Amino acid sequence: FAHEVALDISSLPCFPQGEALKSPPVSELTRKCLARLAGRCPGAKDPSLEQLQEEVKKVFSMQVEYWPASLLHQPNVDITLQDVQAQLAEFERYHQALDGKPQRTAYFPRLLFPAPARS
Repeated sequence: FAHEVALDISSLPCFPQGEALKSPPVSELTRKCLARLAGRCPGAKDPSLEQLQEEVKKVFSMQVEYWPASLLHQPNVDITLQDVQAQLAEFERYHQALDGKPQRTAYFPRLLFPAPARS
């Protein structure tokens, strides 16, 4: 998670854009989604990091075809490689849930007042 926070912070205009951010590391969920899209077997060995990054870039390059320039008469924002990776990870979570293996975590609502003590 720290890596994702660093990527989010580094995308702010006050930070210089370096070459390292142009090809971010590929997360586990993104790897699984890329394998699913490429038709690789779930147990097969992962391709090299360079090949995975190229696959992410290929998906990224398809944005021209599938990402509209405007939506509801408002211009859309440009998406980045990090956005594509996040979308691939969400797509993989969706498919895992369809397969009956959702990633559930405990939900703790934020309260304005402390919860009453239990006796």
